[in-house]
Amino acid sequence: MNINLKLLVISSLIEANELDYEEEYCEEVFDKIDEDEVLSEDMYGLPIPELVDYFAQLDLTSYFNKVNKISLDGGRAIYSIVSYSWDGEDDAFNITSLDGIEALQNLEVLDANTMLGASVSLQPLAQLHKLRQVSLNYKNFVDYEVLQAIESLESVTLTFTTGADVSAITNPLVAKGVNVDVC
Repeated sequence: MNINLKLLVISSLIEANELDYEEEYCEEVFDKIDEDEVLSEDMYGLPIPELVDYFAQLDLTSYFNKVNKISLDGGRAIYSIVSYSWDGEDDAFNITSLDGIEALQNLEVLDANTMLGASVSLQPLAQLHKLRQVSLNYKNFVDYEVLQAIESLESVTLTFTTGADVSAITNPLVAKGVNVDVC
């Protein structure tokens, strides 16, 4: 699982009060930081390597079954923990791969409309047998046919579809009884 996806998992766990992290450690790192340097033009909004490394080292294996929703959104709790002043306006935390998401076997909802790299494969979603609801930025994903293989899928929302013919994606899903919303 890439670090940006792992940070989203951690954020979901923190927000659901399922994961305690060493808040004191994070505060100590912040206290040691030269605020002028972090707020400088070169460093402003960048992730703090010591904090990203701390979270990267966490073993989440025993927590994966507690995650039932992932939302890619710049306002998530983790970003204010690992970055002094990140504003969500750059790609520092973009998801470039969903590899590893299959470890979240209880995932029911995936909201992936923002914070995405280009041409992200949906293939890892095929292994999520409880996934019910998916909201995707149409322009960032490839291999939409994977959605047809997810038996538990009830609802799909495709965003940023203006001018695109998405019927090859939507028609087979509708035929399976999946509620599809295109906007």
